[in-house]
Amino acid sequence: MPENLGVSGMKDVLKAKEIQLKSLLAAGRRAEAMDLLFELVVIFAKMGQFERAEMLRQKMIKLDSLAIQQIVAAAERIEQEKNKAIDKEHMALWKPWYTRLAPEERSAFFFATEPLLFSPGESLFRQGEKNRSLFFVDRGSLQLVSVSDGGQETLIRRLGPGTFAGEDTFYKTSVCTTSLVALTAGTCRVLKRKKLLPLAENVPGLAPKLQDFCLEGRSSSAVLQSKGINRRVYKRIPAQGVIVFQVIPKETGHTVPPGLFKGRMSDISAGGLSFYVKTANDKNVRQLLDAKLGMKFVLAASGNPQPMVCKGVVTGVLSHMDNEYSVHVKFSKPLDPMLFA
Repeated sequence: MPENLGVSGMKDVLKAKEIQLKSLLAAGRRAEAMDLLFELVVIFAKMGQFERAEMLRQKMIKLDSLAIQQIVAAAERIEQEKNKAIDKEHMALWKPWYTRLAPEERSAFFFATEPLLFSPGESLFRQGEKNRSLFFVDRGSLQLVSVSDGGQETLIRRLGPGTFAGEDTFYKTSVCTTSLVALTAGTCRVLKRKKLLPLAENVPGLAPKLQDFCLEGRSSSAVLQSKGINRRVYKRIPAQGVIVFQVIPKETGHTVPPGLFKGRMSDISAGGLSFYVKTANDKNVRQLLDAKLGMKFVLAASGNPQPMVCKGVVTGVLSHMDNEYSVHVKFSKPLDPMLFA
């Protein structure tokens, strides 16, 4: 196909070929239809329309699954064009990551990410809010900062090209414990959590490699601990007994079923508490994140048991063994610290 065709000319050619394909299929001329499908796969792959190219390759499989050589050749052409299209500067910068991957894993990962431009002062994620993305910095400078309950801001670390952030909330159901703020203009590639499942299905070895890579890097929570930074104003103490809670609907609404639920107390402070729940419904319990709860429990910290009714916001939901989850709550209004004296 001529390389100098304009956009309009290319559209006309592709439309003519698609009409020709329908005609061949209607006439039962399968071999010719397979040849034309292969040609279209190559054209769309060269244009960078990889999803369209893959759809046409799947059509080849349905049309003649025994044409293995031609189907494999189509997959190879798509992969070749994907590898050509990968940003070479990005690949060189992230060599420690990409050298772990097979060629098909490299292209799958790169095209699952999206480019993001950021400006000085822009927040890519904020402390206390949700974030389900991984950020791979290509250019520019950013900083991770933490603000204590008392309002004191602490610099956790600076990030530049070749560093990543967001791994804490990408792999855990919790709100951000830090904020990522741009110091200069720059670019990064972003992998959203919703893209991880398709990646795991299509290239099964990729997701474990990514998690290992992230775990080997220092997470923001680990850095906080190494710096001896405690964002909590109040000391937590162990707690026992049953807690009864229900979700208080917000204006935006939560899809957690209404009603009363029970949990097992874990620890408590004047500023918040945590408790365990056991359920096989992973989806519902994870949807508690950022939900407002009404809670009732008995506080026995002082040796003088007192029934407590209070409200709070869920800041984290962590998975444990045997379908058990720990739910972490920050009180809407702190309790009297003297109750823990």
